[in-house]
Amino acid sequence: SSKQVEGTLGLDYIINNIHWKSDYVLKVGKNSADLNGWVTLTNNSGKAFEDVSLKVLAGDVSRDYGKRAQREHIYAVKAARFDESDAVREVSHEGYHLYTIPFRVDLADQEKTQIKFINESGIKILRRYDVHLNSPAYLNAEQKHKVNQNIEFKGLDKALPQGTVRTYSSVEGSTVLLGINAITHTPKKEKISLQIGKNFDLLVKEVNLQRSETKKHYESTIKYKVTNRSDTDNRVELLVPFRKISDLESIVKTDMKHEYKDGNTLKFLVDVKADSIRYFTVKYRNRR
Repeated sequence: SSKQVEGTLGLDYIINNIHWKSDYVLKVGKNSADLNGWVTLTNNSGKAFEDVSLKVLAGDVSRDYGKRAQREHIYAVKAARFDESDAVREVSHEGYHLYTIPFRVDLADQEKTQIKFINESGIKILRRYDVHLNSPAYLNAEQKHKVNQNIEFKGLDKALPQGTVRTYSSVEGSTVLLGINAITHTPKKEKISLQIGKNFDLLVKEVNLQRSETKKHYESTIKYKVTNRSDTDNRVELLVPFRKISDLESIVKTDMKHEYKDGNTLKFLVDVKADSIRYFTVKYRNRR
């Protein structure tokens, strides 16, 4: 300015190397689960911030910095007043979600601060078992597969920012880690499916019994063996790549219940009693 001016200046600026993510703990019981979520804030800016008002924005914000080298850092981790987590306020804005922390926070340099922002209990869960098999057009001889075990839930009234979910359960008084998964930004009331690992007691084997082909079509007969060595009855989803061209050319003959999951995948729903084995055969015909 060409002359002296007295006044108040408001300044907004961007600081690099401060970022946040979500961390979740899912504690599962027999038919329900409890979910806790934390804002994990990392300050690697080179400056400490004391007694600050904190808001964090969740969403895929476009910021094109180009390629930069990244370094690994080791941080101390502290917890910030977990008992006040229920007061964290969320608002939707311009396609993002803004979370306002209801108390002031100290952010030391080279440190992670965790603030609890989600506490949901009694969430209904579904255990689902599936396995991805070979296309009948390319299966040679036989192959064994382990079965994925999934935990699914839906209907939460809160959006879940992307982050890491650690799933635990309790057995004989001990806490057991079942799996670690990453989730993307998930709107409220959307289904979440966590593939927590491979089931120890379930196994699927597929055997090619017969195969023939012409210049335009192929025919394959596949025998499936589903083994359940657990103490409970289970349903296993067998997912087979099989492109549906038309009802005349894409033919599936079997006594096993099945449906198209999409236009390119057949889903067989196989119920297997505890400590038993179930067999079934499928004849496929399709265009090459």
